[in-house]
Amino acid sequence: MLSVLKNNIKKIVFFGFSVLFLILALCVKWGDTSFFNAIYLPLKCIGDYIRSLGNSAGGWLLYIILGLLPLAFPIYKMITKRKFYWLSIAWFMLCIFDYVMLYFFINPHLLNNIIVSGTEKLNEVALIGFEVTFFILLFICVLLEVGSLLKSKPEKSYFFAKIAIDILILIIIFNVCFTAVLNVKSEIANINAAQLSGVNFNKELNEFAVIFSLLIKFVLATVTVILLLKCCTFIDRLEIDAFSPKNINPLQEVIRFAKLTLLITLTATAVDNILNIALSKMLLSANYNFDVPIVILLTVCLVIIFSEILIGAIKISEEQKLVI
Repeated sequence: MLSVLKNNIKKIVFFGFSVLFLILALCVKWGDTSFFNAIYLPLKCIGDYIRSLGNSAGGWLLYIILGLLPLAFPIYKMITKRKFYWLSIAWFMLCIFDYVMLYFFINPHLLNNIIVSGTEKLNEVALIGFEVTFFILLFICVLLEVGSLLKSKPEKSYFFAKIAIDILILIIIFNVCFTAVLNVKSEIANINAAQLSGVNFNKELNEFAVIFSLLIKFVLATVTVILLLKCCTFIDRLEIDAFSPKNINPLQEVIRFAKLTLLITLTATAVDNILNIALSKMLLSANYNFDVPIVILLTVCLVIIFSEILIGAIKISEEQKLVI
C-alpha cells in the first residue's frame, strides 16, 4: 500500500489540487473570472485590510513585511554563501516594484493622478497591469536564478524540466477546475436571469450547451495532464541514462499518446464548436472553444518534436558506438 502511494504521490497531489480548485469555484461568488482577476482579488483584500488599519504600526509593519518578501531568497543566499550575491540586484528592483504595487493596492484612489478621469473599473485594470508586470519581473528573476544554477550544475536541468511540467499541469488544472467552472456558474446565472426577465428561449438547451463545453474542457485537460505525467516519468529515465537504447520504446509510446492527445483535442474542439454553430440561433451566447486547446496543441507538438529529436540522437549515438 505504501509503495503504491509513493509511486503515485504526484498524481494524488494533482488530484487534490483539482478537488480544491473545484470546491473553491463552487463556493466563491466572483463576477470576473479571468486568471489575473483570480489573483487580483486576494491582493485587493490585503490592500483593503492594510488601509482599514489606517496609519497604525500594524499597518506599516504588514506593508514593510510584504514589500520585503522578494528579498527573502537573495538574503538567504548571501547568509549561506557569506558574500555579495550579484543577482540580488534584480531581486532588489523587484522589491521596489513590489512596494509601489502594494502602495497603489492600499491607495487605489491615487491612481486617478495617473489615469485621466479614472473610474473604478479603470483603476482595477491599472492594478491588474501592476500585478501582471510584477509577475513578469518575478519570472525574469527566477529565470536568472535557474540560468545561474544550470551554468554551475548542468545536471539540475532534469529537475527544472520536471518543475516546469508540474507548473504547466497546475495551470491547466486551475484553468479548468477553477476558471472554467466559475465561467459556467456565471453563464448559468445569466440564463436564470434571462428566464426571470421573461425572455423566450429554451433554458435546458442553453444549460446543456454550457455544461457540454465544460465537459469538453475537462476531457482535453485530462489527456494533456496524463501526457505531461508520462513525460515526467520519462525524464526520470533520462536522468539515469539519456542515450540508452532502452529509452526508444518508452519514447515511441509517448509519441503515440501525444498523437492521440492531438487527435482528441482537435476532434473534441471541433465537436464543441459544431454544436455551438448548430444551436447558435437558440443559444443566448454561443461559446466557441479555442483558448485552452492552443496551450494543449503547442504542448503536444513540442513533446512530439522533442521525442523525435531524442530518438534520432539515441540512434546516432548507437551507430557511433558500433563504428568505434
